[in-house]
Amino acid sequence: MPTHDEFVTYVHSVYAAIARAVEERDADGFVELYTPDAALLTPDGSIIAGREAIRDAFVRFTAAGWVKQEAELIELIMGEDVVVGQERTRGTFVVDGEKTVASNNCLIVYTRQADGRWLMHRDIWNTISDAAGSGSY
Repeated sequence: MPTHDEFVTYVHSVYAAIARAVEERDADGFVELYTPDAALLTPDGSIIAGREAIRDAFVRFTAAGWVKQEAELIELIMGEDVVVGQERTRGTFVVDGEKTVASNNCLIVYTRQADGRWLMHRDIWNTISDAAGSGSY
């Protein structure tokens, strides 16, 4: 099992790979960061399951103007074969020359694969609105 610091280094390498995939519109590079049976759980309640569906979603997201992704690690909870990361992301979209930034709180579940690699297994996020902070629905 990696140490906490080693896993932090790994998570930062994932962030860099995601940023590169977005900038280069590299759907294959993006989905390789996920387990074959991974799922994205999106703010609208959708579940995008499996690499093919994740690839299709990535293509839709970039076609919708997703041009940049930034991420910050808040906390890691580490187990032997599962690590959960609390993270914050900022996705930049450019549509018709207008730039918008979507900020999100995320939980990423990383799982150790049979070959020892760690991949994202669940990617769960909610969008932070301008009204966030009250702690209520």
